[in-house]
Amino acid sequence: MNMPLRLIGAGLAAASLTAVIAAQATPMLDVKMGLWESTATTNMGNVMAGVDTSKMPPEQKAQMEAMMKSMAGKPIVTKTCMTKEKFEKNSFMQNRPNSDCKQTITNNTRTSMDATVVCTTPQPMTAQMHLESVGSTAYTGTVKSKSTARGREMEVTIEMSGKWLGADCGDVK
Repeated sequence: MNMPLRLIGAGLAAASLTAVIAAQATPMLDVKMGLWESTATTNMGNVMAGVDTSKMPPEQKAQMEAMMKSMAGKPIVTKTCMTKEKFEKNSFMQNRPNSDCKQTITNNTRTSMDATVVCTTPQPMTAQMHLESVGSTAYTGTVKSKSTARGREMEVTIEMSGKWLGADCGDVK
């Protein structure tokens, strides 16, 4: 009668140990859930490469160059309510409307996370993301993406940072 109890006890101990190991096998970037303010600065790199502006009227060429210059390097600030479910689904990546994207996390520790994002529609794009937590209330990161449009390859780099504003998201979704 003692033998079955020992086997059951050993089985329960093994199951508990397996659960602890499994929980430790998937660490998460150490950031608080709640309201976050994120800043993203985009470098559009070679977006204009290969564009033949010589056939454009001077006004259109100037307008296009001015538009590209105004977009490049201008920080965009957003507020997001980060929930555990949202974080587990896409971390701090913004959803691209009307797109089919898949994020694969390749590294996820308490202090850093790396992921590959592949979008197939409407415009194919591949991106590498690296985030580092600065304590649980701030992060920095970089996203480097490549895509092809109209036969031209485009490279875009986004420098990101974020700070936790509080647990209450208020009206922010």
